[in-house]
Amino acid sequence: MPKTLYSYQEFIRLTHEGKISYEKIEVKKNTYLLSKQAEVDDFIFLVAEGYISLFSNDINANTKIYSIQGKGTFLNYFTLLDQSVNRFSFKTLSKCTLYKYSKLDIEYFLSMFPENFGFQFFIMKNQTTHIYFKSLMANSPASDKLMLTFFHMGLLHGTPINDDKVILPQEIKTSHLLSYSNLSKSCFYKDLHHLKITNQIEKQDKTWIIYNKELNAKIRNGQVSI
Repeated sequence: MPKTLYSYQEFIRLTHEGKISYEKIEVKKNTYLLSKQAEVDDFIFLVAEGYISLFSNDINANTKIYSIQGKGTFLNYFTLLDQSVNRFSFKTLSKCTLYKYSKLDIEYFLSMFPENFGFQFFIMKNQTTHIYFKSLMANSPASDKLMLTFFHMGLLHGTPINDDKVILPQEIKTSHLLSYSNLSKSCFYKDLHHLKITNQIEKQDKTWIIYNKELNAKIRNGQVSI
């Protein structure tokens, strides 16, 4: 089975071919998305370009970044499955290109044509990977959280170079890594210093580089999800 059979590019192509209505929008950095209840109730966004930070809407959650999502992610998809629960808030970390679909059209596209059922698995696999990674963070010792942060961001968004390097996109800043790790500032910068002096990470031209052959191999082999 070709890897691109249920890619987001194929989803866009087939919705265009099927004349599913959409709005292609460009959004600036630091923009809150789906901030109005009417939008949450009626729309799903597909990220075609850019990076989005997610924050949990759980009343017991803090304001730390829950996850960082990029191209191919469907924002607000969980509310299609359960209209009573809006789990996340969204904020752009960069300029983004989004496809805005109505929930009714997405339901029609996914449920009425058997050949499209596979997209439901593709979408949910992406969504649950982020949740799984966050659960690993929550259950790991504090001393492991920063390396896990780099590892997860590498799997989700990194580019492998040679056989031992993974480069994170420049849009993912140190402050975003701090927020995602859920560490205190003092612990974060202490662990960051340790990873630097042990040659596990390096920052060049405002971009983080991870030195990890296992991570490099996983990305090259497409092992970037659960």
